[in-house]
Amino acid sequence: MASRFNPTKLIALLILILLFSAITIHSSAARNSRPVIVHNRIRSTALDFVLPGSLSLHGRYCALFSSVFCLSKYWQKYNNATPAYSSSLNGEHQELKLLNMARSSFRRLNWFSFYESDWSYGCCEYQQEMYRRWGLLNNLTAVQYFGRLTDFRNSKKNLITLQAVFDSTLCGNVITRLSFGKGEIRVKGTVPNVPVMVAVPGIPLVYVFQWRDVFQRLKFAWFKTNIICAEQPWICSLI
Repeated sequence: MASRFNPTKLIALLILILLFSAITIHSSAARNSRPVIVHNRIRSTALDFVLPGSLSLHGRYCALFSSVFCLSKYWQKYNNATPAYSSSLNGEHQELKLLNMARSSFRRLNWFSFYESDWSYGCCEYQQEMYRRWGLLNNLTAVQYFGRLTDFRNSKKNLITLQAVFDSTLCGNVITRLSFGKGEIRVKGTVPNVPVMVAVPGIPLVYVFQWRDVFQRLKFAWFKTNIICAEQPWICSLI
């Protein structure tokens, strides 16, 4: 006697096969990927600089290598960021590429390290860490990150971050750190309504900006011409 065909059992079996296939594919993708950041919209991007001097910890670190300025990092932030998985970048390979680029050019860029482990040479644990934090986790390749770090064009670079310490001798807010890019303006450590100053050991002049219009007058073009190119003139000759 022939067995009766049961379509309900067949449908249930097909559903089980599809579910198992989906779980297997998802598990395989998760094992072969590395965590990166999925972002929706860039909120702010900037080049960050530290000025040498005795008024701040990073300023004292910078002064070990330069008497004019230190390029700290390129950073970018997003309106919303959540961990996800992507296999688009080989992290170890990208870090090695960044390491090679940093070693060959950090002196010409004044991209010196703020890590004690690098002080004998000026490179490269700090530079790698900045790439991991602000490049790799933002899904930027080493070449992309380095390109943004070395983008010294004047366009779209406003003063957005200003850190300073009041100096009673100069009677002004002496800048210790500043960032140029686009984003929300942030001010730290300044005394309101007191002049803001750029005073570094390697330049005999003290540049004074009035508090009320420092963000309008202290442009990246000015900073590049008067500070960056005072020690690295090749940057102004190329751009």
